[in-house]
Amino acid sequence: MTNHRCLIKSKVNWSQTSPIYHSSQLCLEISHQASITEPKVIVTIQDCYESIVKGLRNAKINAKVIILDEPNQSGIPDGAIRYSEIAENGEADYAMLEKIERKEDDIAFIPFSSGTTGLPKGVELNYRNVLAAMECMQRDENRYSELANGTFQDIVPCILPFYHIYGLIVTLTGHLCTGCKLITVPNFSARLFMNLLKANEVSLLYIVPPIGKKIEELFNSFYLII
Repeated sequence: MTNHRCLIKSKVNWSQTSPIYHSSQLCLEISHQASITEPKVIVTIQDCYESIVKGLRNAKINAKVIILDEPNQSGIPDGAIRYSEIAENGEADYAMLEKIERKEDDIAFIPFSSGTTGLPKGVELNYRNVLAAMECMQRDENRYSELANGTFQDIVPCILPFYHIYGLIVTLTGHLCTGCKLITVPNFSARLFMNLLKANEVSLLYIVPPIGKKIEELFNSFYLII
């Protein structure tokens, strides 16, 4: 999560794309978003690499592609950059971030709408928008997480996607500011979710009704087996 904070502090405009599309749909989505946002760097997983390269080519955008990998992982495509090489080389100069001036009207995020009418549309969120949301979450009547200290840290599973405003602002950004331990998962399944709850002393949980339904179904199946 350190890199997430660095992205915000460095005035990088961050735009998210859903990886759940089929390859052809993802290619079109990347092409659409890239033509609007003109990205310089894309961070992705290896399974999406080919679709992203095709989408960038269709949009005539020349962007570097970083793949989230494990150290010594093989099979990384030629031309892609390993995330581990950037995150673990220890050469980052975080002090330079303090020299960057940011204004409230500067754009922080550009999430894309679901495209209920027509194609997905980019929504510009500036720092004032993000800070206002975080301020609301820290009011006594809205605050659920406690400020981390030497003996306590809230644990929050991040199962809601960061390309959705709920996962991005409420779960991720809203809890970084209080020092919560955030647990991410590569994808969602009811069993993976239940295993996560068993393995961690989760103190806060943010879900949506379909996830609640999945959990209910899983509990019902356990009941029938017992």
